[in-house]
Amino acid sequence: MSMARDERFPDEVGVDRRTFVKAAVGVGAAGLAGALVASGKSLIPPVIQPEGEVNEGFVYARGDTPNPFGFDAYVGQDAKVEHFTKPWSGTATLWRALFDEAGKQIPGTGFPVLLIKVDPNLLERPPEWTEDDFLADEGIVAIWDRCVHLCCFPQWHLDSLPPAYQDYEAVRVPRTFLAGQDPIWCRCHNSQYDPVTLVWDIHPNGVLYIGANMAHGPATRSLAAVSIASEAGRIVGGKFAVTPPQPPPGVVSALRGRGAGVYRDWYFAYCV
Repeated sequence: MSMARDERFPDEVGVDRRTFVKAAVGVGAAGLAGALVASGKSLIPPVIQPEGEVNEGFVYARGDTPNPFGFDAYVGQDAKVEHFTKPWSGTATLWRALFDEAGKQIPGTGFPVLLIKVDPNLLERPPEWTEDDFLADEGIVAIWDRCVHLCCFPQWHLDSLPPAYQDYEAVRVPRTFLAGQDPIWCRCHNSQYDPVTLVWDIHPNGVLYIGANMAHGPATRSLAAVSIASEAGRIVGGKFAVTPPQPPPGVVSALRGRGAGVYRDWYFAYCV
């Protein structure tokens, strides 16, 4: 039996997400409401509505582990095509973050996305995912950076994938291995995703989306792909509230799902 995780990365101390969710459900709506009211006054602060300008570009983020491709030198800057000089280079970024009038990012805003330079010759994708959805000439793809298993943050080449974790089903061996590269790896629980194999998949809510194929569990489905483009060399998203490509009838029938109304629907399919 293979290990579920590498002992180098022990569980975080405290209540894990699944336990917390179960506990919250166990409280019940009435109990929760009662616990959050004292002397007739709600203990829940009013909802904060952040104001600022949404950046459709991808801003480099700093991780806990140094980036091996040199992207740490650009932390806080917009991602540009010219920065991806090395084959298979990649990094974590924030997309659609809010910035105030002084140009400072508003904490808690932005979606985590991995930008990865893959070999375009290895990329397999549904015909609905066109060259308008990734940077075809450079081979740069964007993949949501939250694991569909328990919403942890996957990584791209920050650590080498241990050989003991390469116990794949025959049909799920990642195509990145053809180039001697590891797949996207969520080291929390060993879920893995193949960024050069994009497929149609289904969220538990029934929305069909295109994502990086799940290569290894405990994840059970793909990691959502993000549509990107280049504007004068700057990598941008832009497609958030527009209609995405719709799955062909055969996919709808096979997966028993439905097409997304707007891209946002499948971008939010990263985890439950």
